[in-house]
Amino acid sequence: MLPNLFLTLVCCGLMLFSFQDSLIFYPIDANNPRYGEFRAQEITIDSHGHQLQGWHFRNQDPTSDSVLLYFGGNAEDVTFNFDELDKFGASEFYFFNYRGYGRSSGKPSQK
Repeated sequence: MLPNLFLTLVCCGLMLFSFQDSLIFYPIDANNPRYGEFRAQEITIDSHGHQLQGWHFRNQDPTSDSVLLYFGGNAEDVTFNFDELDKFGASEFYFFNYRGYGRSSGKPSQK
């Protein structure tokens, strides 16, 4: 009985370790139909050999000279936050998707 339980726990642990990135990260489809709707410039930056896709906005009516830099979270395309820009008085906004999210190349991982 005890060897079977041990073998089962070891197998479960190996499976969890092997599939941890797919269990943790949930990239959003890169073909977001909203991408053509924005009054922003689509930009990319190089990050350790990967292209991170992002957006640059200039505020039409800024209340400060600040710049907002935002990287999306897990299971989030940064375009989900564009409706909230009016809450900030920054003069410019930069939004970037992490590796594997949106049109950013690469694959998300814990590294």
